[in-house]
Amino acid sequence: MSGGRRVVLAAGGLLLAALILWFLQDRLSWPGRDPARPFVHAPCNIPVHYALGEVDARFGFDEFTVTAALVEAAGLWQSATDALLLIESDHPLAMRVDLAFDARQEAANTRRSLRGGLERDRLQLEDEEAAMQQWSARIEAARRTHDEAGEELARRVRRHEADVTAWNSGSGPRTDSRRRELEAESTALRMALADLERMGEELNSDIASYNRRAGDLRQRTEDFRSRVGRYNEVSSAAPVESGRYQYDREQGRRIEVYRAESYDELVWVFAHELGHALGIGHVPEPRAIMNAMLHEDGASQPATRPPVNLSDADRAALAVVCGPHIL
Repeated sequence: MSGGRRVVLAAGGLLLAALILWFLQDRLSWPGRDPARPFVHAPCNIPVHYALGEVDARFGFDEFTVTAALVEAAGLWQSATDALLLIESDHPLAMRVDLAFDARQEAANTRRSLRGGLERDRLQLEDEEAAMQQWSARIEAARRTHDEAGEELARRVRRHEADVTAWNSGSGPRTDSRRRELEAESTALRMALADLERMGEELNSDIASYNRRAGDLRQRTEDFRSRVGRYNEVSSAAPVESGRYQYDREQGRRIEVYRAESYDELVWVFAHELGHALGIGHVPEPRAIMNAMLHEDGASQPATRPPVNLSDADRAALAVVCGPHIL
């Protein structure tokens, strides 16, 4: 009996030692980590479990695209450390990430639609302007040709009139051959005059067509400038909140995205809110992911390029929250 009791005690001692070691390692590894409550908000309570929730189709993104953007955003933070910061999870308490449609995205859709139409129309107007310049050059060349032909014809007419005057006055030879030459030249001059008149009519018709097209182009250019002004007015509206990370005891962690005009901006917003989920606040560096003016309470401009990596300020903020050994 005593031997059996010693075996049980020894086993119990090993189990207790293992539990103590697990407890110490888990509690001391990362500041703020709470293994007893892995889904509550605390600085660097990692890994943060997340799951894509509702994707409102009115954002214009399919679920695959949104998932790719979310994974890319998580990868930006994960690239800074070997520690597991963020993990996609199907746990019912995992942080939900939703695309919540409201007036902010509706305005973004308007801007995106205007911007797309303006870019298309700008390119078309530039092409037409180039075509009009070529057309104008052709008209100018045709005008010079017409004027030169008219001047040459006038010289021929003056010479012919001088020759006819000489014939009528009796100066020079009055042969049948000479008479036929004068009559042939008179016929040729009438034909040249008819050709010149036809050339002038064609030139005038072409000029009239050009002027009509130029008037239409001017009107369309004015309309384009008006729409540019409207787009600028819409774009200069008061800054809005693009996304929000929040936590409460009933709903747990949650990220809501309210506006994203492009895939790149969606990655920016996701990365910014995931930073908040890690416990990181705002940083002053202008192009940092955690800069407040880009993505929360003052998103004055959409992200126009994808975030390639964390800025030094982002990495420093992560180190402050999780400890310098995280990097």
